[in-house]
Amino acid sequence: MQNDSHMLHSKRREVSSTVQETSTSRQLKIPIEVAEIEQRSLQAEIDGHLAKSREEKLVAQSKRRVVGEKKQIIYNLKEALKHTT
Repeated sequence: MQNDSHMLHSKRREVSSTVQETSTSRQLKIPIEVAEIEQRSLQAEIDGHLAKSREEKLVAQSKRRVVGEKKQIIYNLKEALKHTT
């Protein structure tokens, strides 16, 4: 009986640890995605400044627009979360 109790306690700790890891992973995922978008935004700006041909400039402009839209979505989500908590 005592061995079963010990196994059950050990299993609970294992499950609890897994739940904590999953929760932490989700909490870290959003800031990492935001940082990646910020990095892409900076890279698009750099590409725009370094672009020589018209095509390169148009590609850089398109990248900046897409990244800008993503940044706006993130900002809107953050604002919405502020008002719900």
